[in-house]
Amino acid sequence: MSVINDYVLVLNKGWTPVAVSRMKDALVKIFGDAANIVDESNYAEYNWEEWMKNYAFPIEDNSRDGEFKFILSPRLKIRVPEVIVLTNYNSLPKRNLRLTRKNLLLRDDYTCQYTGQKLNSQNATIDHIVPQSRGGKNSWDNVVISSEEANSKKGDKTPQEANMRLLKNPSQPSWTPLFAISDSRRLKSWEKFLRRK
Repeated sequence: MSVINDYVLVLNKGWTPVAVSRMKDALVKIFGDAANIVDESNYAEYNWEEWMKNYAFPIEDNSRDGEFKFILSPRLKIRVPEVIVLTNYNSLPKRNLRLTRKNLLLRDDYTCQYTGQKLNSQNATIDHIVPQSRGGKNSWDNVVISSEEANSKKGDKTPQEANMRLLKNPSQPSWTPLFAISDSRRLKSWEKFLRRK
C-alpha cells in the first residue's frame, strides 16, 4: 500500500496538535514552505532539502528497513515524515466535541468505568449514570463506557442504588476531536505531542 495515504500529525507554530492529515496533503504544505518536518526523536525541524540530506538513503541500503517507512524513488528511499509543524499558523481551531461512541471510548480509554476492565469497540456498552427512563440526559457528564456485565448489573438504577462506584466523574474532555482516528492508524511517534486530559 502506498505511503501517500498514510497519516501525518500536524502541529501549529506553537507546537500544539491541530490536525491529522494525509501524507499527500502534508507534502503539499512542506513543498510550499507552509510546514517543516519534525524529527520526533530530537524535535529538530527540517525543510524538505534538509530532510533529504539527513533521511534519504541509497535504494540498496536495507539497514533501516522495518524501522521506518520510505518514499521510494529510482535511486533513493526517503524516510516518511510522521509529524509536521506549520510555519505561519499559531492558533488552535475551535471545534465542538460531539458526544459520539468513538469519542466516548477515547475519553474513557476503552475502560469500563465501574470495573476498570479493558474493552474493545465490540464489547463496550454505553451506560447512562442516571438512566434515561428516569430523566437522565445523553450528555458528557451522564454517560460512561461500561462492560456488558456491569451495565446489566446496574440496570435501571443509579450507581449508588446498585452499590457500584465510578472510577472517575465523567465530564466533557478538553482535547480536540481532530485526532479521533482509529488506534491502528495512530502512530507511536505522535504520543508525546497528543497529551489528552
